[in-house]
Amino acid sequence: MPNRSKVSAWPALSVSVSKMANASRSLAGALLDLGCAHQSPVTMFMGNSWRFLATYTACASAELVAMPVNVLLSPADLAWILNDAGTETVVADAMFVAILEAVLSQVERVTRVVVVGEEQDTAMTVAGRPVLRWEDLAGTPDAPAVE
Repeated sequence: MPNRSKVSAWPALSVSVSKMANASRSLAGALLDLGCAHQSPVTMFMGNSWRFLATYTACASAELVAMPVNVLLSPADLAWILNDAGTETVVADAMFVAILEAVLSQVERVTRVVVVGEEQDTAMTVAGRPVLRWEDLAGTPDAPAVE
């Protein structure tokens, strides 16, 4: 990757490498501040985007286990995966919140839910759990401009 200055993600969105790295560092610190334990899984219900990459690298930086899941699995299968892994933290794109609702109704251990890209009021919950905004944790209150 010779001297790249942008990370591009489908659909035709790009963000500077420095902005992605800053978001990743901020998110890593926020996950630890929220109480994520060393090597605990962070389940990712996310599509392909620069935010996926920032979340994945944030987990690595914080010595957490990034655990992307296939959102095409049934809610029962996804719940089994989360229960088996002992997941307490989930990061999800806003488009997967409905799936997450069905999954978390079968998973008691999850206490931290982070939603990416959702313009929400502070009272939003998913399956009775309070939701944190990814953009707030990553220090990117506004979405990056399409470049």
